[in-house]
Parts: sequence; C-alpha cells; structure tokens
Amino acid sequence: TLIWSGSAWGNEPAASHGTLAGTAGQNDLFDHAYETASGVRVSAEATLVLRVDEERLRPASFRLAARTGDRETACDLTFDGGRARGTLRRGGKEIAVDRKLPDGVVVLDETVLHYYRTLYRRYDFAGGGAQTAPVYFPSADTVLEAKLERGEPVRVRRDGKTETLERVTAAFGDLSVDLFGTREGRLFVLSCPDRMLTAGMPGYGDA
Repeated sequence: TLIWSGSAWGNEPAASHGTLAGTAGQNDLFDHAYETASGVRVSAEATLVLRVDEERLRPASFRLAARTGDRETACDLTFDGGRARGTLRRGGKEIAVDRKLPDGVVVLDETVLHYYRTLYRRYDFAGGGAQTAPVYFPSADTVLEAKLERGEPVRVRRDGKTETLERVTAAFGDLSVDLFGTREGRLFVLSCPDRMLTAGMPGYGDA
C-alpha cells in the first residue's frame, strides 16, 4: 500500500519466482499504475532478475518500461563481469550503456519501491554502526553510495496488533529513506518523510 500525504493512493503488486534459500536466484516482476495526490499518472513494468552469489542476491538483468506524466523511460540491461551493459531510452533518445559497477552493487529504481528489500538485507545487524553499500540506478545510469545506519526500533500496528520492527536509515546525499523490518532481513515498511511517502507490505498499510 502506498500512502502519500497521509492518504492511500495506490498499490505496487509484485510477483516473485524463487527464493533466497535453496534456489539459484529470484525473479521480481512488477506491473503497476496509479495517480499521485498531485494528479500525476505513474505506470511501470519492471523485471529484475537476481542470482545468489556468496549468499548475496546480485543483479543478473533488469528491464523497465515506465511513464511518469508525459516522461517515458525504458531500460534493457544485463549485469556480468562487474559491468552493466545494454540500452537506456529517455527523452526520446536511446543511449548505449557499458558501465563498470562496484562489487556488491544494489539495483534500485525510483519507480519500484520493492527493490529496497535488497538494500535492507545488506545491513549487518551483528556488526551494527554506520555501513555503506553501492547503489546503481539504471534509469539514470548513476552509481551512488548509500549510507546505512541502524536507528531505534519502532512499534507499529499490523492487522490491529502491535509489534516491534528494526529501523535502518538509508541516506543518498540529502535524501534519506527509513526502512523497517526484521533482523533476519525481511522489509515491511518504507518511509520517505522528505517526499511525504510511506509504503507498507500487506497488513502494514496503517503502520
């Protein structure tokens, strides 16, 4: 459930094939459309294929067809040998992509909030303290460093009951996103106060 300025305004349905344990990887499929509180129509179809390597989920390929208002973006990328290769189309122009990526990079996209699950899993609760993770945004062909830091656990309501979730804050420059979940790496709630946006897994819509 997506909540903008305190009001529910859409959902981001997802379908995953494969899980982290006992398989070679995972397919995350997304197809959603909604209208923001300011009346901007957003739609996206995305497929992120992840593979398990040294107990981490690493990107194998990414495809995206998205529209925000009258702005269109499309990506078709593969990840191999530490590089992202393929094409990026935006503003009516097609760009060839061949970029070296840092080891352990996490793929995120501004149109798909579910991808933050992989970033949340990257935080090592046993180690604690401030940590970092490289992040690649395919639709902008940009690499940033996310600064991850554990905050105070919070109590939230799920299906009418109260439970405690861990908090990890991910900062990208002057933008920060709060991620709430379990120490085992399950993400349930994402909050971005700067954009008045909250997203919760089923049952956490009023968290």
